[in-house]
Amino acid sequence: MPYRLRNKIERLLDPPDANHHDWRGMAAVMNLSAEEVRQLDSARDNGKMKGLIERMIQRHKTINDLLGWLKDPDVQRLDVIDEIKKERHNISELMIDIKSSEDQESGLL
Repeated sequence: MPYRLRNKIERLLDPPDANHHDWRGMAAVMNLSAEEVRQLDSARDNGKMKGLIERMIQRHKTINDLLGWLKDPDVQRLDVIDEIKKERHNISELMIDIKSSEDQESGLL
């Protein structure tokens, strides 16, 4: 996933949403434990979705997993899906693993 797209996803999903169509909805559909959610909630501002993406990396989840979670009724973030689709030309294939920010900064995909 291009670093720029990852940052955009983080910015779109970090702000609180009254219906939890934000990082909290993503945490729910990812089946995170209550402790993991507490850790994310106590993270610095604008770092909650970044923490979720790091967990996705640790669990070897793909962009397809992310798209599925974004379509889930508990998240319903078609705007984020649209942003991913806009960048599909920068993603060699949808089944690639989401790489860490260190990989992105070093130029690896």
